Amino acid sequence: MNYRYKTAWLSLAAVAVAALAVVACTREVEVTREVQVDRQVEVTRQVEVEVDREVEVTRQVEVQVDREVEVTREVEVQVDREVEVTREVETQVEVTREVETQVEVTREVERTVQVEVTRVVDPPTATAVPSLIGTIGAPDPQTESGTAVIGFAGIGSQVGRNANQASDALKNWGVAETLFRRGPSDETLDWLATDWTISPDLTSATVKIQQGVEFRTKDKSYGMMTAEDVAWSMNDANNATNPTSIHGQAGDFAGLWGEWTATDDETIAFEFSSFDGTWKDDYVNQSGQAFPVLSKAAWEQEGDDFVRDNIVATGVYLIDEWSQDERIVLTADPNHWKFSAKTPRIMMVQSGDPTNRATLLRTGQID
Repeated sequence: MNYRYKTAWLSLAAVAVAALAVVACTREVEVTREVQVDRQVEVTRQVEVEVDREVEVTRQVEVQVDREVEVTREVEVQVDREVEVTREVETQVEVTREVETQVEVTREVERTVQVEVTRVVDPPTATAVPSLIGTIGAPDPQTESGTAVIGFAGIGSQVGRNANQASDALKNWGVAETLFRRGPSDETLDWLATDWTISPDLTSATVKIQQGVEFRTKDKSYGMMTAEDVAWSMNDANNATNPTSIHGQAGDFAGLWGEWTATDDETIAFEFSSFDGTWKDDYVNQSGQAFPVLSKAAWEQEGDDFVRDNIVATGVYLIDEWSQDERIVLTADPNHWKFSAKTPRIMMVQSGDPTNRATLLRTGQID
C-alpha cells in the first residue's frame, strides 16, 4: 500500500478514537464531523550517493640542466729544468680535463661538465750553444807546399785490371777515365767518347772513341788508346763475356749488353740485352757505375801479374807511389791530352777512424 493512503487511514482512525473518548464521559456529547481527506501527500526522498569518478593526480617533474658551465682558472707552471736551446721557442700549453658533477633535485641527474684551462707559458730564455762549425780556426799547414794531403780510412792494394776489381775510384781520382762525364748543369759531356748512336729499334748502339789519347805510367808509354782498348776493358769486367770477373758492376753490365766489338780504331759496336735509357748517364759515366778504360797493350806485353798490380790508364794524374796500408802519391801529367791538373801533387794517407782524421785535420797534418 502506498504511503499516502496509509497516512489518510491513520488520520481517520485517530478521529474515531477521539469521538469514543468523548462519549465515555458523564456528559454525553454527540459530535458528528466528517473528515474527508482527499489530498494525497507523497513524500519521496531518495538520496543516492555514488562515487564513480576516479581522480588520478599525476605530477611529473622533469628537471633538465642544460646550462653550460665554463670554468677558467690560471695554472702556474714552473719550469725548474735548465734547457739549452739555440733559438727562442714559444710554447703554448693547453690543458683540458673532464669533471663529472652530480646534481640532485628530486632525482639524480648526471651531467658532464668540461673545464678547459688555457694559459700561455712564457718561453724560457734561449741560451746560445756554440756551434762546432767555425769554432776551429784554420791550422797552420804542416804539409808540403803544392801537395794536397787527404786522409783515408784505409789504403788498399793497387789493381790494374777490371776482372780483378779495379777500383771505380780511379776515374774520380783522375788516374783513369771513362766514356762520359757529368757537366755543371747535370748534362752529359763527352770524355773518351766523342759521339754515339742508337738503332731505331733500341737493340744496338755504336760509340765513337777519342783519338790522340796516350796510355802511360810514370816510367813508360804504352801507346795510343784505340777502340780495341775500350772494348777489352768492358768485356773483361762484364760477367756475360768474362764469367770470372769480380768487377763491382760485372752483373749490371751482363744484364745490359753483350760483347763489345771494335769495328775500327775509333768505333765500338754492341747489342743491348735489355735497353736502359740511362746507359750513358750511369754505366759508362764518371758520376755513375762506370768502368775505367785500361790498356790492353800493357796486358798483352807485361802479362796478368803486371796489370793485376799496376794501373796503366789515361788520367791526368800518374801513380808515383802506392804502398798498401800506408799511402798513395799521385803526380800531375803535364802532357795530358785534355786537362791541366790544378794541384801538382796529391797524397792519400791511411788515417784510421774519423776521430783520428779530425785530429790530423785540426793540427794541419792533412788538408
